[in-house]
Amino acid sequence: MSNDLPDRLRASAEEFEPDTERMWNRVASGMAEPDAVAAEPVRRRTRIPHLAAATGAIMVLIGAIVFVNYGLNPDVEQVPAGPGPTSQSASPEQTEDAVAPSERPEPVDEVDYLTAGARINGNDNDYWSQSEVTIQADEPVTELTVELHVVIGADVEYTGSWTTSDQYFDPADVFEQDGYLVFRWTLIEGQTMQPGEYILSGQYNHGNGAREVDGDFFIVESVADSGEGTIVGDVEPAT
Repeated sequence: MSNDLPDRLRASAEEFEPDTERMWNRVASGMAEPDAVAAEPVRRRTRIPHLAAATGAIMVLIGAIVFVNYGLNPDVEQVPAGPGPTSQSASPEQTEDAVAPSERPEPVDEVDYLTAGARINGNDNDYWSQSEVTIQADEPVTELTVELHVVIGADVEYTGSWTTSDQYFDPADVFEQDGYLVFRWTLIEGQTMQPGEYILSGQYNHGNGAREVDGDFFIVESVADSGEGTIVGDVEPAT
C-alpha cells in the first residue's frame, strides 16, 4: 500500500461535498418508476434490483465518507450515547469535620479470672503521653482483645505502641473511630496467654498542657476454660 494513501484519502474526504438533493431526487425517481412501467413486468423485475443497488451504493458511499472522516481524523469529538452511572467520593476536606466522641460505655467487670486497669504513665509531659492498660490473668487465656480509647481532642496524634509480651500479642491496630484514637491489641491466634501480669501501652502527642483523661476508657474481652467476659473501665490520671 502506498505510504501517501491515508493523506490522499483524507484530502478527498475533506474536499467531498455530496449533492444530497440530487441523490435523493434520483432515489425518489427510481422509487416512482415501478408504477409508471407496471405494464412491462420484465422491465419492472430488473429495475427494482437496480434501484436497490443504486440506493445501496449511495449508502456505502456515505458510510465510506463518514468512515474516512472519523478514521483519518481521530481528534473528531465523539458524542456519548447518554449519561452513564457515576460515583462520587467525598474529598478529604469534606470528611475532616471534627467528630465529638461517642458516650463512654458504663463500667463492667464480668471476669473472675482476670483483672484490668488503665492509667497515664507518670513520665508524660505537656505535649506527649502514654496510656497503659495493665491486665492480671489468674488462669490461661485462649482469646483476648484489649482496646484503649483516647479522646482525640486537640492535636492528638499517634506516636507508637508496645506491650511487655510480643510473644502473645500482634502489633496494635490503630485507627480513629467515633471521636477516639483507638489502640487494639489481639492475642495471636493459636497462642494461650499464661497467668501473669501484662502491660499494653499507647503513645500519642497532644495539645499544650497535661493530658486530661476525661472520656478515655479501655475494654478487655477474654475467653478461658472457665468462661468468657468483658471488662470496661476508665483511664486514670498519672500519679
